[in-house]
Amino acid sequence: MQIQDTKTNAIAKDVVSTFTAAKSSKLARCTVWVNLIVAVVPSIVFGVFTVVFTLQQNAFAAVAHEQEQHQASEQRIQSIFDNCVDVISEILLSPNFNRSDINHLQPIQVKVITALQRLDPPHKRDVIFYLHVNKLIRNDFPPEFRLDLRGADLNGVEFATSRKTRCVLNDVYLPRILASNIIFSGCELDRSNFEDSVMDQSQFYNCSLGFSKFLNVNLEKAIFQRNMYWKTDFSGSSLAQTSFTNSSWLYFVNFTNVDLLGSDITENNLLGQQSGSTTNIVFNSRLPNGSLTLHSTQVVQDGGAEEECMRAPDSPTPWKMHITRELILTHRYVDNSSLYPVPVEGNCYFLAKKISMLGQGIDVRNLSRLIDLGQVACNVSVYFGCSQSTPSNQIVLSFGFIDANGWPLVTAPYVLTTTEKPFRFQSITTSLLIGTRFINVHMQVVVHNQSTSESPQYCVIDKIRVVVFHKEGTS
Repeated sequence: MQIQDTKTNAIAKDVVSTFTAAKSSKLARCTVWVNLIVAVVPSIVFGVFTVVFTLQQNAFAAVAHEQEQHQASEQRIQSIFDNCVDVISEILLSPNFNRSDINHLQPIQVKVITALQRLDPPHKRDVIFYLHVNKLIRNDFPPEFRLDLRGADLNGVEFATSRKTRCVLNDVYLPRILASNIIFSGCELDRSNFEDSVMDQSQFYNCSLGFSKFLNVNLEKAIFQRNMYWKTDFSGSSLAQTSFTNSSWLYFVNFTNVDLLGSDITENNLLGQQSGSTTNIVFNSRLPNGSLTLHSTQVVQDGGAEEECMRAPDSPTPWKMHITRELILTHRYVDNSSLYPVPVEGNCYFLAKKISMLGQGIDVRNLSRLIDLGQVACNVSVYFGCSQSTPSNQIVLSFGFIDANGWPLVTAPYVLTTTEKPFRFQSITTSLLIGTRFINVHMQVVVHNQSTSESPQYCVIDKIRVVVFHKEGTS
């Protein structure tokens, strides 16, 4: 029994000893972790502080750098503007300055266009006001007094009337400028000229636009609201998707050769209806709903020589005589003449007795919008013939299409020809090629046989017609 108690006590002592050792070991480990954490935390806190401080410093430095760059940019822009104005003022005040001398205006032109490429919109606006006040871009002065600012960058510039300033730009002369997103608000723009400019997405609010010219201007997606219009000319312009909301005064406005597809202009505003009549010109145009206002039109001048045979020798003529004028004459028919044919129409026709050429250039720029939409065709016809039906006597009528730069759009012209006796009728119909701005008509006559008083040798041409019309499937 005593031996068993002794064993029990020994076991208890071992358990206590083991527990005590385990407790001491755990406490030691906790102490190690605590010491480690105490040692590491300050470093972590310091590291986080360092990172945050560095980021804040970088942010402050970036903001400061941006502000410095902005200030430097503003100073640079102001310097460019001041220099531009100073140079122009110096030239204008020079005792030798002559406004009508292009050599005196050219330095101003170069300075302005260069400055406009580098200035911000507010300073660009101020340059235009300065030039207008100094009568350098005014319609009411002769052309030789005006600056040519074609290609000038006025994109995004805003002209507006405020409590302190008025926006007065009457007679402003700014053709061929680049002015997308330009804004005019409360401006006087009577008799202004923006011909051939790019002004898409421009905005006009509460402006006066009497007698203003927007010829051949890109005004797509522009906004015209609450303006006054009187004899405003939009000829040849693209007004696709343009808004005329709240426009109540559109009288005697020219909408010839315009594209209005998708515009919200009302029928009354488009036609300029007043007291039951229409005042506006809407011709050769595409309407908001896509329909066309193109009617068949004969475009050759004096195709039967009726005016030519009555014309004084030195008076103007639409016909160009190649080689010498005497080679193609006009002939007035005498009743009961057995030597010459009866005219097809009227009393006269063209007559040639030698190798001769005659031509006329026909301007179709007032159809340019519809031509470039592929919607225009033409029919060319003629009555012609020669006194003797032989291969040695021949008439060739040719025509071709010319672009805005004077280049032919086809390598080989369209041709009508005959060696028959007069009057033979021939015609050809074809589409006007996209880009056509002129139609050239030429006649070449070859007469080889010798004439006698009893048997004159000649070729005659009468009733030349070039009719343009809506294509409707013409090939």
